[in-house]
Amino acid sequence: MELTLTEITAYASVALLIGSEVIALNPKWKSNSWVQLASGVLRRLAGK
Repeated sequence: MELTLTEITAYASVALLIGSEVIALNPKWKSNSWVQLASGVLRRLAGK
């Protein structure tokens, strides 16, 4: 199954939204370098 760029962008936007909600619940995760890396990648994929 091939993903189109539009689908990837949509999934990244949803993941970013969910991720920001999770980080809001667990503020100490914000300092985690893996979380920062993942959010940076998702932001780039989502075009934000």
